Amino acid sequence: MSSQRRFRLAVPCAAVLLVMLPAFASGQDAPALLERRGDAATELLFGVKDAAVRLDAVAVLTEPAPAVHLFPAGQYEAWGDEGRGPAELSSPVDLDWVGADVMVLDINQHKLVTYGSDGAFKGSRSLGDAWAKRFYVVGGDTLLGTFVPMTRERAIQRIRHGERTTVVSYETSDRTVRLEAFGAPSLTVPLPFTPQPHWTVTSDGLIALWSPGRDGLDLLDRDGRTLTTIEGVGDALEVRPEDREHWFRHAIPSEFMGRPVFDPLRPVAREAVEFPEHFPPVLELAGDTRGGVWIRKSTQGSGELWVLLSRDGEEQGSLRFPAGRQVLAFGEDRIVALTVDDLEIEIIEVYAVPRWAR
Repeated sequence: MSSQRRFRLAVPCAAVLLVMLPAFASGQDAPALLERRGDAATELLFGVKDAAVRLDAVAVLTEPAPAVHLFPAGQYEAWGDEGRGPAELSSPVDLDWVGADVMVLDINQHKLVTYGSDGAFKGSRSLGDAWAKRFYVVGGDTLLGTFVPMTRERAIQRIRHGERTTVVSYETSDRTVRLEAFGAPSLTVPLPFTPQPHWTVTSDGLIALWSPGRDGLDLLDRDGRTLTTIEGVGDALEVRPEDREHWFRHAIPSEFMGRPVFDPLRPVAREAVEFPEHFPPVLELAGDTRGGVWIRKSTQGSGELWVLLSRDGEEQGSLRFPAGRQVLAFGEDRIVALTVDDLEIEIIEVYAVPRWAR
């Protein structure tokens, strides 16, 4: 799943454990856990950034040690050297399956790199001067989620026949709070759970866009024309104490250049930061393989709740993930999530898509 990435603290020296688990009872609100991926003896994941799933394999992207990790059934492969060469990565932020190939977005090198499922380098495409954090390949088009550094300017851009065009432009919220404390550098952070624009791409190549204040999702073609609206995005859920604690843990970095310089800000933040009673009705969007849209309603602090809407706005069902899980990708029959255990070991978990969502 490629989406605007939630800020997560980098976890040093994390390993991944491969354990086959029996699926527990599944239902509308409890996704069945199928397996946990990785082998601590031979496979190491440092700083998981993203994942993508297809029928026979899960691909996982890591950084700052740039690598693509592929988990076919019962197997493991990894590739992706760090560097500036055509096949090398320096700052990967997003990946996806494009047919049988894996494509990776490198933010600082402004390029898309394509590998075969065996790790063979297939090509590299320049994005010019575009600063992009996410991408989708749809038909002959490539859609980018771009930003202007040090500003609130964001855009959805389309590359078609080598030409890059802005399809939608928008700004993020300017609601922030500045934290200051003796012995620490000041830090400006967004106010918690402020409504922000969100978008994704549907399985048939339309752009689903939610704007703050709207009660529906606009469906746009890849030229930016609004075709229709999915009416209703559901209720806004109550912010729980666990969600507030999750925000405190992740909004303030644990360290800067190897030092915990922001620690004096933590008690200040608890006094200065005010939380809303409810989340926005949309925290994240993800496309469903049947044409609908998944909407995230809460954080991993209390357990991410995802609701599936059909094209006609009917709620198909909802999934409540265990606390501490960050959903990374929705596939046709599997969902990929990331969790970090008490020993700071990063673990990829694979869940079954329930029957009502297939």
